Amino acid sequence: AADAALLGVSATFLREFVTSPAFTREWPADTPKTTLAVRDVIILPQTAAKQCSLVNWLKEERADHAELVGRATVHVTHALLYKFTDLVQVLLEFAEKHPDKQVYFW
Repeated sequence: AADAALLGVSATFLREFVTSPAFTREWPADTPKTTLAVRDVIILPQTAAKQCSLVNWLKEERADHAELVGRATVHVTHALLYKFTDLVQVLLEFAEKHPDKQVYFW
């Protein structure tokens, strides 16, 4: 098993996440869907009870979907105050340009 510090999420997870009810619900007008807001509004509350990272939470809670988490193959640097959907779009485009590889983003 890969060290949790080396794990990333798949394009499959990202597609699922941005269409999930947690993400598509109506947000307060004064809270843009930045990466920071997504972390604070969705990810931290979801992982708080287990006090773990998202990848560890996924490995435990979604163990039946092993393709969602894997050894990171792409390191992503981004700004927390930019739109999360812009980030996801770029990552999905990258994955689509590399169909011969299983891509996991860290």
